[in-house]
Amino acid sequence: ERWRYTYDAFGRRLSKRREKTTRGIAGYDYQWSGDLLVAETPVYADGTAAVESSVYWLYEPGALTPGARYENGRLHYVVHDQMGTPRELLTEGGEVVRAQKL
Repeated sequence: ERWRYTYDAFGRRLSKRREKTTRGIAGYDYQWSGDLLVAETPVYADGTAAVESSVYWLYEPGALTPGARYENGRLHYVVHDQMGTPRELLTEGGEVVRAQKL
């Protein structure tokens, strides 16, 4: 399996595509607001965007790391360590849905 990536002049990833895919999700498009990644949109093999399955990243004013992730009608909060590395993803009720261990 091979993937092809495109980047802009600032080194931000714009797209990721699986080569030789004839059906299903073939890749992703990435949307930026300045230096902040704000959305990841799956793209089907025929080139149409699966907007309903997009992931949106939310930031506090002035922050460079996301504070929350919105996907499929659900909001998850991102917990960072002291270096700004995402370590946990929490539901609105505080339940851990993903955790990265050191």
